[in-house]
Amino acid sequence: MAIITTDDGKQWKFVGYGSLSPGSYYLAPNGEMRQATVNSEPGWVLLRPILKEYVYGRIRLRETGEVRQVQPREWGFIVGAPQPWTALVPSTVAYPILEPIAIEPKEAP
Repeated sequence: MAIITTDDGKQWKFVGYGSLSPGSYYLAPNGEMRQATVNSEPGWVLLRPILKEYVYGRIRLRETGEVRQVQPREWGFIVGAPQPWTALVPSTVAYPILEPIAIEPKEAP
């Protein structure tokens, strides 16, 4: 499995070659990773982002790939750790957005 790490620290998995569809990721001719907005002809290098996972208490979270203001009741990777956004207004700074994906089982006593 080929893994590509970009200058911003994101990791991408090589998926193969093919046509683009809206929302798919590809390697542009200038070497940048981009997200397609339209359909295209075959011949593109297709990539998929590798989304990191974190555990907060017993909640397993995964990055969504978005970096934006965190909305009330959302999760963000804030100040180096996964945290719920508990304020009633959005954050004033953009953070990586996280989504809960599982509850970890309790450890046996």
